[in-house]
Amino acid sequence: MTLALRRLGLSTRRLISTANSAATALDTSFTSERPLTRALFESHGFLGTNTFRQRIPWGDLDPYGHVNNARYLRYLETGRFHFLDQLEASIAGEGLSFGTDFSGPTGVAPVLKLTQVDFRAQLARDDVVATGYRIEKVGNTSFTLAGMIVREYNDHAPAKEEATAIACTSTEVLVMYDFPNKRKSPLPVAWRRAFEKRLALEQQLSMTKRMSS
Repeated sequence: MTLALRRLGLSTRRLISTANSAATALDTSFTSERPLTRALFESHGFLGTNTFRQRIPWGDLDPYGHVNNARYLRYLETGRFHFLDQLEASIAGEGLSFGTDFSGPTGVAPVLKLTQVDFRAQLARDDVVATGYRIEKVGNTSFTLAGMIVREYNDHAPAKEEATAIACTSTEVLVMYDFPNKRKSPLPVAWRRAFEKRLALEQQLSMTKRMSS
């Protein structure tokens, strides 16, 4: 399946707002990471403080009463937008940016080439989930991300009891694409710098885990 990482004609933030208002509302009342959620992400090499939280709405359920597998791809997509926004924000202080709001096919942008998803637990209405990403590999014209969706708890459960579990994991390959010339493009300087900074944080997390084990 080949999907555009970002749909032309909408900026990243507008896309997130549109997706959430139409299907999945961001749970703004829970802005701090729960300890179990953070620990679970960090045990798999993710930065547990940089996840995107959302609540599952009734409209995402299928006739079986749980979330259809196809919806997981939307949750991953929304989390990926958030992750890329974070990457761009990390280089803003250096006067760098990704250089486009994707209002039209006028520049270089990443497109999704491959997605592999391992479905590990079902999701239900009013489950609160967190989506996180980390960098797996950076090449000359492409990069590979690892994604993970964690079910934190159900918002209607008594006392909001935690039942933290991994709902799915993913491996995603994205290719930099030159839209005007309709061809692959080398990874721009700003993107490579953002990846370098993020990888340094992820490697620091990995080193801290090894030292504490």
